[in-house]
Amino acid sequence: MAEMARTKSKDLASQSFANHATTDSPKQIIPSGEGPFLMASQLTLDQIQHLLDFEYRPEADIHRWILEEDLEQGSEKEQAGLQGISILAKSRLQRLHDRDCKVLERAEEAADTLLIDRMIAHNQHDPLENIVIAKSDQIFFHSKNSQLEITGFPDRAVGIKTKKGEFFMLLVVRTATPVYFDDALTQLILFLYGSFDALCKLLPDQDKRKTFGFITDAVNFRFALIGPDRVLRLSKKLYWVKDEKVIAAYINYGVKNVLLAGCRATSEL
Repeated sequence: MAEMARTKSKDLASQSFANHATTDSPKQIIPSGEGPFLMASQLTLDQIQHLLDFEYRPEADIHRWILEEDLEQGSEKEQAGLQGISILAKSRLQRLHDRDCKVLERAEEAADTLLIDRMIAHNQHDPLENIVIAKSDQIFFHSKNSQLEITGFPDRAVGIKTKKGEFFMLLVVRTATPVYFDDALTQLILFLYGSFDALCKLLPDQDKRKTFGFITDAVNFRFALIGPDRVLRLSKKLYWVKDEKVIAAYINYGVKNVLLAGCRATSEL
């Protein structure tokens, strides 16, 4: 089960999305309960597979995620604004890449720009409700046997807030430098599995559970999905300059088929 640390809200990036809550970063690590706890950043992929009881074999076809979407299909998608990144977002990204700043700062701003652009596009046609965007908040997971607690800080976590005030993550972003891309991917996988297992409390029907996320350094992107079968699927590494439309398609998928679908499934909770 996952638990999100709570802090006061602030605007994330755009007044156009000001109706969605965001949270500040906690200043220190505080375990949510008594007993041993582990830092996500210190765990290997083998260790998190053991702790959360799943299997991932990179060479197996079942773990490959190739998004089959016709990017040249018809005017309907274009008119809905759901196929490509908006001109405004592209302009922001270009200015960001031209600016002299740290890699992680650039990666966070790129992720914010793309996420908000796609969420605004979907919000115009199929309104999102009860969405919370958490910025670098501390989260806690329990291992499968509940004897250990794991804590970490995803750079962005987007989820739903129920009428009871509980927060459940559906979409996670992890930023990285090129050197530590694989290490950050390990943490992303941990956050996605922890979030997926926490959804059992909210969605008893496993067929409705999905979690989605991506890792980026603002130039390279890699996407991950855990579907109702609790199997991890990963895209290949995508390059912004060459794969812009494919990157947009993956983010569209996550917003529409994971985040928005989760909102619908929990609208009465």
